[in-house]
Amino acid sequence: MSNTITDKKKNPNKIIKIDDFISPTADKKFIKTALQEKYPDEDFTWWESDTNEIHVKFGEGSFSPSARLIMDKLIIEGKNLIENPHPTRLVSASMKDISQELSQSAHQGTSWSPEDRGKSARANYVEHINNFHDELFAKIPKVRYEQLKEELTKYKEKYLSKIKEQLGRHSSIASTFITGGSNFPSRQMNKRNDVYSRKQNELFEWIEKAQKSIKRRLGLIKSRIISSDDPTAIEKLESKIERLSNLQTRMKQANKIVRSKKLDKDQKIEELEKIKGLSKDSISSLFVPDFMDRIGFPSYALTNNGANIRRLKERLKKCKDRK
Repeated sequence: MSNTITDKKKNPNKIIKIDDFISPTADKKFIKTALQEKYPDEDFTWWESDTNEIHVKFGEGSFSPSARLIMDKLIIEGKNLIENPHPTRLVSASMKDISQELSQSAHQGTSWSPEDRGKSARANYVEHINNFHDELFAKIPKVRYEQLKEELTKYKEKYLSKIKEQLGRHSSIASTFITGGSNFPSRQMNKRNDVYSRKQNELFEWIEKAQKSIKRRLGLIKSRIISSDDPTAIEKLESKIERLSNLQTRMKQANKIVRSKKLDKDQKIEELEKIKGLSKDSISSLFVPDFMDRIGFPSYALTNNGANIRRLKERLKKCKDRK
């Protein structure tokens, strides 16, 4: 059996199974783009069913893969049909980047299922890198692909290093629920928890700054710096302070609702929909726990936004004093 799409025409009833990748939506787009580029002379149609399956029809033949990918390969009855069905990511992450031993030992003292928690941590790493790539890849022209590759290679290396450091720190933390309370070093564990939390906030801050810098260098973000020499600087600063203050209020309100123990999920969603400025996607994301099982807006988002508000207020005062 040759390794080409034409085999599908000879065997139109076979199913190509696509199993496990992190970003189903982005991957579906990549599959379609790749098929168009790889087989420009093929006449095929593309649609999605109500069950979220992808259907691609080549002439008289067709196949219906599920919506997830594994190893960047389409698989037919255990055999590779097409290597790299979508344009290969310029930079991609793999579960193998973080050893199972490291990720599992990181949760040995804090979880009844350290293996599962370790897999989740590794999957979150892969999702983070690949999603960031897909976001940028979809927005930049081809002439910037080399620049994107260089930027993401550096970002991935730095991010991976920081994640491994955090996993190492977490491996020294234990919980009485796992180890038992007898002779438990509470003071020592509290200190280690504090260090870990501080480093985690620093990681979140680094991610935000690093991603903004990359987007700016790729031309995706225009400078929004308000010059003090701008005759409308005061009005612009006041407007920005008001916008960030409203955001701070929304995040606090949302966290109070999401973390409420008196409401079920449907009631929480109903209350969140009343908050002006929260989209449906934003609301959905609030219920997705991070690797520490925390939901809602992360603490670093509130901390950073609060710091920006204070900084802008100081600038506003100086601008007014100069008038």
